[in-house]
Amino acid sequence: MSRLAVLLALVLLVGCGGSPAPSQRAATDRTLSQRLDAELAKQGEAAEVPGVAAAVVVDGRSIWSGAWGMADLERHRKMTPDTPMAFGSITKTVTASLALRLAEEGRLDLDDRVSRWLPEWRGAPDMTVRRLLAQTAGVVDPGDRFYARADRHHGRVIRPEAWLGALPRPDLDPGDTPSYANANYILAGFIVRRAARGAWPRMLRDLRPSLALQPDQTVAGRPARGYVYPDNQTPRPWPTGGGGMVPSTAVATGAGTAGALAGSTAALARWGNALLGGDTLEPGSLEQMTTFSDEGAMWDGYGLGLAHQTVDDREVWGHVGDITGFHAELWHLPAENLTITVAWNDDRVANDVIPRSLLIVALDAVD
Repeated sequence: MSRLAVLLALVLLVGCGGSPAPSQRAATDRTLSQRLDAELAKQGEAAEVPGVAAAVVVDGRSIWSGAWGMADLERHRKMTPDTPMAFGSITKTVTASLALRLAEEGRLDLDDRVSRWLPEWRGAPDMTVRRLLAQTAGVVDPGDRFYARADRHHGRVIRPEAWLGALPRPDLDPGDTPSYANANYILAGFIVRRAARGAWPRMLRDLRPSLALQPDQTVAGRPARGYVYPDNQTPRPWPTGGGGMVPSTAVATGAGTAGALAGSTAALARWGNALLGGDTLEPGSLEQMTTFSDEGAMWDGYGLGLAHQTVDDREVWGHVGDITGFHAELWHLPAENLTITVAWNDDRVANDVIPRSLLIVALDAVD
């Protein structure tokens, strides 16, 4: 049995009594926080990351947030639960949720043809917005030369329009198997912005406090430095390029609606629990988001900006984010309405041991 199967099986062992009194719950929360703090320190040290932060939310209630290690090794600045970090492709979950909100408001139909909103589209004429979000539109990312600009010129602003000229022509007859590409969500971002029009600033404000969809927004507070390993041994801080963006101006502006979300893990957990717990979108919209394709090798399936795993017949929804100098994870157990977020400022480490070990402890919070 896998480790994830073991931890989810533990759910069967909790929640067998009535609701505890407030004093009992407070004592339980304190004990749980201590255990989670200890586990985070243990796993952060074992993974040898500079710093890590995490948070757990259950039924809209923040159970715990914690941090270990350093946000900035050179300046000896400690990581805190409120330290902003880059969340990479978890941004795709945000972009998909914004598209669904626009659909609820009648500003966008996910079954609109892409070409209605994006005349620059060169793929299949009948391709829809929904299939961009589901990563089944036949889109392919540009080559390494496109990304190299962000690596060489850290303060450079890379506008979304730069993607249009760099993208290979999409497959004109793609199948229904998801094929992961950041470009799907850059193109979806064009459409979301155009459909939102004047409502775009309002929709972004709903991410506040402590979350920012860069470059339209910048994080509040001093962000962590991202660390890379050019020699696979020594951590090197990624140059920010100025401008207050994470991990740098060039990377954040280039990633945009596919990967530029940043903020605190505590805020991300609250946002994720509200979205996936059903407090943000209408039920029909959340159902669309969580209708997963079981084809391909992307987790156990992919919905609209959301990955799916099934272990012992229990569902886990969420997304992983990798971006220069950072790794982040957001996972939600819908049956328990429990959301956990974890991020660290080290792009060498990309395993799920830290979130899994924290989740084993966090399940004690489920009544």
